[in-house]
Amino acid sequence: MRYQTLLIDFDGTLFDTRDAIRQSLQALTALHVMQPFPPDAVDAVIDAGLTLDDMLRYLIPDMAIARLTRLAEDYRQIYNGGAGIRASSPYPDLAATLGKISAAGIEMILVSNKGEVSVRATLDHHGLTGFFRDLVGLAGKPDPTGFHQRIAPHMAASHPAAVLVVGDTPADLLYARAIGARGCWARYGYGNEASCRALAPVAAIGRLNELPAVLMIDDTGMVEAAPGHGRP
Repeated sequence: MRYQTLLIDFDGTLFDTRDAIRQSLQALTALHVMQPFPPDAVDAVIDAGLTLDDMLRYLIPDMAIARLTRLAEDYRQIYNGGAGIRASSPYPDLAATLGKISAAGIEMILVSNKGEVSVRATLDHHGLTGFFRDLVGLAGKPDPTGFHQRIAPHMAASHPAAVLVVGDTPADLLYARAIGARGCWARYGYGNEASCRALAPVAAIGRLNELPAVLMIDDTGMVEAAPGHGRP
């Protein structure tokens, strides 16, 4: 059985969004006349791959839920108002890599804990949206509920063993485990190395353009018979 469906993360896997998140959080604290968040705390939430709500709860643990909800709304307005596109950069060879995978007939679904609006806007800006059969935002990784409700009923893969989850943080690799799929760690991204290696991904890539080799796509665009197991 070869991989039929690729579930791929956004932040730290397809795009470097660290500066976009940092700048949006800085603008958020300025808007609400708050002390800026400590840089090491901001990097910690980025590296963990948290949802926006969990990120804000980590940064402001004692704030009331209603206040956190308002902050989340304002953050999204800042990020989606242009900061997300301006300060995000595609990783090298992104378009070529997606094109090679698409030409090989492997279904790609983007699965992100980020909101769909911001993900779609960035992909549209770079002309990449058409490579994906679907975009699933606010996925709640590593919780598998969204996968069973929003992805599994419609994906090409007939069994989770034919699904490869590609991402850079423990949240992505735990998500793969939770849905019964295999995980590929994008080690060039944000996740802590020890934490990611401890989750035993079947493969690890140091650059995005190494992903076709994990999928066993040769230089002609053909896919070999069995899924690849690159060594992490």
